[in-house]
Order: sequence, then structure tokens, then C-alpha cells
Amino acid sequence: MKKTIIKTAVITLLTVIILLSALFGLFWGVFPGTLAKIADKMGNYSFAVSMFERQYLIDKKYDSLKDILIKINEEKDAEKTDKYSTIFIGDEKYISYVKENAAHLFLTEEKTHEFFYGKCVISKVNDKSFSSAIEYAREFIESFSYTEYNPARIVIAEKLSVLSSSEKATLKGMIENYRNSSSPTEKELARINSDLNSL
Repeated sequence: MKKTIIKTAVITLLTVIILLSALFGLFWGVFPGTLAKIADKMGNYSFAVSMFERQYLIDKKYDSLKDILIKINEEKDAEKTDKYSTIFIGDEKYISYVKENAAHLFLTEEKTHEFFYGKCVISKVNDKSFSSAIEYAREFIESFSYTEYNPARIVIAEKLSVLSSSEKATLKGMIENYRNSSSPTEKELARINSDLNSL
């Protein structure tokens, strides 16, 4: 009787382990985005990012790319953030996607653009691609104006100490060029002058 109970318990345990392994394998292979969301809720950053990345590599959907960028940390994973944010922003769907989804992403189009471009520019600075970072900061400013949290301002606020004097001069020149070649609003001008004084 005792042997039968132990045997049944072992068989049951093995069956549960096999079923859980099969279920995990199914989600790993077919639905990694679901695993990513579970891992994210459990606080497992690395696994969540790798599963979001796997989901994008399987389905190549723009939403999956957005999921990677919302989760990934531009400080810890600068190279991946740089790669995926460049793809995201460079896609012809970018502007229309932000217009359609801004309300449930970051409330406004301006804040949504600031978020994605900010990630892109900071990751490029972290990845030692300063000239590319400046180009994206310039692109943002020329497309969306000198907003409160534009990428140039984020670089000044967060990365000024790691920039060389020539990189600071390049950033300053880009901001001065924007000020002189556009017609900034009073608020923009105040931000610009404040940032130029910081440089």
C-alpha cells in the first residue's frame, strides 16, 4: 500500500513537471511576449527584456518593438537600446504610430516623442556614438521644437559630466544653430538660454 502511494506521488510529480516544462516550452517558442509580461511583473528584468526581444524577432511587429523600448534600460543595455530605438524611430510608421497610440502610452504626442528619442539619444551617448546622438537630438528639435524634455536637454541634465569638451562644444553649436535659424517661442528661448549657460 505504501509503495503504491509513493509510486503514485512520483508519477504525479513527474507528470506535473513534464506538463509545466511543455507549457513553458510552448510559451518560450510561440508566446514569449506572455512570458515577458509575467517576468516583468515578477521583477525579472533580464528575462523580461530577452523575452520581449524574442517576441519581436518572431513576429516583427511594431508593437513588439515598442514593448522592448518601454522595458529596456538605456543605461544597462545601451547597445540593444541603441539598435532597437534606431529601428523604431527610423520606421516610416513612427509618426502615425505615435499619433494613434500616444494617449495610452505617455498621454501626449510630445511626451511620447520625448520618451523614444530620449532613449535613443541617451543610449547612443552611453554606447559612445556621440555624433549619432547629436544627429537624433537635432532631428527631434527640428521636427518637434525645443520641448521641455527634448533629448538635448536630457543629455545636458544626465550626461554632461561624461562628455568631452569638444562634444560639449558640438552640442552647444547645435543648440545655438537651432536658436538662430528658427523662431523659438519665449518658453523655448528660456530653455535654450538656460541650457547654453549650462554648457
